[in-house]
Amino acid sequence: MESASLADGVRNEIESFSGMHRIYLTGGGAEIIYSYIKEYFPRHKVSKVEEPQFALVKAMVRA
Repeated sequence: MESASLADGVRNEIESFSGMHRIYLTGGGAEIIYSYIKEYFPRHKVSKVEEPQFALVKAMVRA
């Protein structure tokens, strides 16, 4: 299961930070891992940005 592997990798990265209360998911994988991350971090505000696969491109255009 590639999606489980991706979600586990993201979860491990998130866990390496302390003092967080919000998690914003961007990129093409956000759609795949959103529900997993939201379930795993129930005390955090987990958000998936609108059109996550284009978030970086949109930010670069605005800069």
